[in-house]
Parts: sequence; C-alpha cells; structure tokens
Amino acid sequence: MVSPFDPSRNNYSFTKRITGESLQVLVLENVDLNGEVFQHISHFRGLEQLSVTRASGLNRIRMFGSSVRLKSLVVRNCWNLEIIEICDLPQLAFFEFEGRPICLDLNSVPNLVKVSLGEYDLEFLKVAFKQLACCLCQLRTLTLDNTLSFLTQEKVVFPIPQLPELVCLELRISPDDACVLLQLACFLDASPRLQKLVLKLDFLGSGINLWKAESHPHNNLKVVEVIGFFDCPAATDIVTFIVDNAAGLESLVIDPVVPWCEHRRGRKPDELIEKERKGRQHAMSLRSMLPGMDGGNSSSD
Repeated sequence: MVSPFDPSRNNYSFTKRITGESLQVLVLENVDLNGEVFQHISHFRGLEQLSVTRASGLNRIRMFGSSVRLKSLVVRNCWNLEIIEICDLPQLAFFEFEGRPICLDLNSVPNLVKVSLGEYDLEFLKVAFKQLACCLCQLRTLTLDNTLSFLTQEKVVFPIPQLPELVCLELRISPDDACVLLQLACFLDASPRLQKLVLKLDFLGSGINLWKAESHPHNNLKVVEVIGFFDCPAATDIVTFIVDNAAGLESLVIDPVVPWCEHRRGRKPDELIEKERKGRQHAMSLRSMLPGMDGGNSSSD
C-alpha cells in the first residue's frame, strides 16, 4: 500500500500490504521503501523488471535464491543505501546501479550479461571491477558512468581485467585526463570481441596535454559514438586514436550535444550553444582529416 504524499519528506511511504502475482514490471520513484518491503516485492512471482529511484528509507538490499525471478534490476540515487547483496539469481540478466559508493556483493548470477555502474568514487575503476569480479568473463554489455579522470599530468592508469565476451562498452571519460588515451588502450586490449564503443566526453577545458599511447590495433570494433564532442585538441586526439586503431570501423558518430548537463531542465546557456556549434563544425571537418575515413563514414548529429 502507498500512503498519501508527505511534503515534509518529499516522498510516498510504501508498506508490505501489496501483492503482485501478475505484475511483470514495477517502477518506483520517491518512495519511502525499506529493505523488508523491497525483499517482499522482489519475490513477486511474476515480476521480471524492478526499478527503484530515490528510495530514502532503503539502506540494504538482500536478494537470494531462485525464488526471485527478476531479469532486470535498476537502483538509482538511493542515498542511504549501504549494501546490495545478490546471490543465486539464475534469471538476472541486467543490473544497473547509480549512487554513492556502496558495498556491492554479486555471486552466482550466471546469466548476468549487461551491467551499468555509476558510483561517485575517486577509485571508480578499481572498485567497479572488484565488484563485478564474478561475472566479468560473461559480460556482453558494460557501462561505466563515472568520469575516468584524475586531472593530472602523472601517468595513472588502472589495469583492466580481461573481458572476453564484451561486445558493447560505454565509458564516460574526460579530455582533461592526461592518461585518457592510455586508459582507452587498456580497454581495447582487454576486450578482443568489442564491436561498439560509446564515449561520453566530460570536458572542463583545462587544455591539458595527453600522454600518447602506442598503437593497439582492434579488428572487431565496428561502431564508435562520441557524445559531447567539443572543439579542442584533446577531443580530436581521442577520436583520432580510436580511428587509427579500429581497422574494421564501419560507423563513426560524433555528437557535440551534451545531454547530461544541467540545462536539461531549462533553456541551454548561450555559451553551451556556441560550444556545441563549434564542436559540430569541427566534427564535420574531421571527415577529411581522419586517416581512412571519408564523408560516408563519419557523421555528426
């Protein structure tokens, strides 16, 4: 049962007096949901997809056993959440988490092939791969939605474990990170079957010089999307590095629009509009500049 809206807490309360035997998809936002109620909901016999966003009362998620038939679990911005434990869920295929750093324990999830993580942690890569250790060998789609940036001239590169089945990778990176090319090279080496790469550029405009990376040829990478492209040398270096190393590249999409900026709730600032215009012009000019690419292979939205 959902109680009336409580303006003092900016959410609704959710109690255990609810059944959902025929419910397949459940999306909850701004609900005062605790761990006991969450566990009750997750055991709904027909439930396949569960999404929870901004559940203020949720501090622990425990999901065990084949009686939980979820195929998809999404947890976003539950700021009091400290622990997620998922074990022996044979049908779980997709898991997404976004929020502050937590203890994430995944075990016995044989069909988990698509994961999206966005944790606000300075050691995001190190933490993320430790949390996903049990399923790295089976992942086919991986999204790491946290800027992989240290804003330093020092060579700081995280080793990437092997991702033998990965075909789609989405990264949020920064042209302000001097090691961004070195880190991208590590991802290419670790993902021999990678076919699609999506790069979201998080740009602060520091004008930092990138460390050059050695050639890392990749024969299976066919589609590359670069989102948030701006007119700066570092962004151009990133695109050039990918094109130079993707021997079988079939499609390159360069999009100067930055969809995750604060303007999404209002009018875009004039400064951002101008940056996007310049980014679009520069993206068009790359058609003739990039080796092995012509007007039919590179596009800009």
